[in-house]
Amino acid sequence: MMHNYPRGWLRTYSEAKLYEIDPVLKYAETHSLPFFWNTALQNDALTKRQQMMMADAAGYGLVNGYTVPLRLSWIPGTLRASCTVIPESSSVDTRNCLAIEVAATYLYFCASREQAPWRTQERVQLTPRERECLALVAQGKGDWTIGRVLGLGESTVHYHIEQLKRRLRVATRPQAVVQALMSGQISFADVVRRTERTTPTADTPRADLH
Repeated sequence: MMHNYPRGWLRTYSEAKLYEIDPVLKYAETHSLPFFWNTALQNDALTKRQQMMMADAAGYGLVNGYTVPLRLSWIPGTLRASCTVIPESSSVDTRNCLAIEVAATYLYFCASREQAPWRTQERVQLTPRERECLALVAQGKGDWTIGRVLGLGESTVHYHIEQLKRRLRVATRPQAVVQALMSGQISFADVVRRTERTTPTADTPRADLH
């Protein structure tokens, strides 16, 4: 476990054994896709104790969290985990969400491969078109933009990406990116090679990893 939670909250969380009722952890255990707390955890669906827990967490500034459930389906035996960040702003650029999920999945992969080495597993080979699409996904591009770059229809791009996700047995695009990177089917050079560049502005939110 890696975190930079406030010490007071960590002490409260541990002494009261809040990990046994934590609604964030429970939701992450049963869902594959990343989620924002304020949309996934409806207050009326929480127990009184869970509501009190979330209120206490808010007192330490832990609100509007974004959690990425982690499980590497291509590494048998890996345990479920999750990564949570607490953005400073309620408005988060989707490219930052993608970066968070890729980084979290990569870190979890590094921690997990000693337990169950992925190299012993049969790897699915992507087609050249699938690799092209995935490299552009890794750059934060959506289906419409990828279609413009590759000269394909938006629905065709979506089809290629959904197909490769199914073949790789992953739930999200960032998970597909990490698996393709680790198996050498796309490179970090592909990821950083952009056909268009954006300039960060003062409004770009910063996220802290917890």
